[in-house]
Amino acid sequence: MAGKRSQSASRVLAALELISARQPIGVSALAKLLDEDKSAVQRAVVTLADAGWIRVAPEPPTRWELTAHLFAMAHLPY
Repeated sequence: MAGKRSQSASRVLAALELISARQPIGVSALAKLLDEDKSAVQRAVVTLADAGWIRVAPEPPTRWELTAHLFAMAHLPY
């Protein structure tokens, strides 16, 4: 498929996949695993949190985990 890809969208999706695989996980660890700038990863994480895909895990320090939003989306009727 031709067209320009969105680096920001790719970063958000990659962050979501890593959070899913390694939850709970902090922004610093995500940035290191993604080999991305920490502030860019922070923006991706905030975007996911604002949209309801992830939340702060209950135990300090601040780390992120999936919400049930992903499971709700998987069970939507076509």
